[in-house]
Amino acid sequence: MTRLASARALLIAPTEAQSVDLEVRSYETDASGRVTMGTVLRYLEHVATRASDELGFGAQWYEAAGTAWVVRDLRVLPGRMPGIGHPLSLSTWISTSGLVQANREYLIRDKRSGGPVARAQARWAYVDRVSGQPRRISPELTERLPVLGHALPKAEVLPDDLGELVSTTGLLEVTPRGYEADVQQHTNNAVYADWLDEALRLATGAAGLRFATLRPRETQMTYLSPVLTGERVTIHTTLRRPRPHCLVAQQSIRRVPGSDEVLRATTTVRVSAT
Repeated sequence: MTRLASARALLIAPTEAQSVDLEVRSYETDASGRVTMGTVLRYLEHVATRASDELGFGAQWYEAAGTAWVVRDLRVLPGRMPGIGHPLSLSTWISTSGLVQANREYLIRDKRSGGPVARAQARWAYVDRVSGQPRRISPELTERLPVLGHALPKAEVLPDDLGELVSTTGLLEVTPRGYEADVQQHTNNAVYADWLDEALRLATGAAGLRFATLRPRETQMTYLSPVLTGERVTIHTTLRRPRPHCLVAQQSIRRVPGSDEVLRATTTVRVSAT
């Protein structure tokens, strides 16, 4: 398969994938009138929740079973972010499944242009609802959740030397609010993307760059520890330039006091002329 054919294959969901349509709401965009990465992650959560519910595994089922799914790793390849009113098609499917975790794939397409909004993959762990410890995936789930393959290929490993240091920011401090928590009482995974976005805006400004000229190509996020309402965290961002018109943003979210890392993220960005 050629590189071009392989790239096109990434933008096709298997016919058995579960899908839902929606339109971009005005409150889901930022000042530019387009959705952000945080909104994209909320779309991913929405379609995954709907897919599980359609198979008979809704919130009440998980509550009765005393279990939950928590995201461990997330990789997103964003396309062109849609604006208010754009009709979207959200698709999801399981590509691989093990004893205590599964990889879920996602594809979001703009139905107006036909172009991709995002292709993503998340590694979800099945855990005890109270202790957070891994649990063997319920046989009932295993029997009814189809494994369809079509996994996102592994990401290219970045070299240790990422080139010229562009900027390193001071620590942006935030305190999670109650309305940012999920049903597990943890800060929702999409909220971290909002924080990272804000920190990246500050870092690019410090480097004399316009945030609007950045075109994210890939984001990888590793969730290391949950954050509860009221706990303070700091976000540190380092920008490096491995080649002209390309930046790599390395970001870390840490709990304070102390320095326990709760999330690690790397975003590869193309810098356009306008």
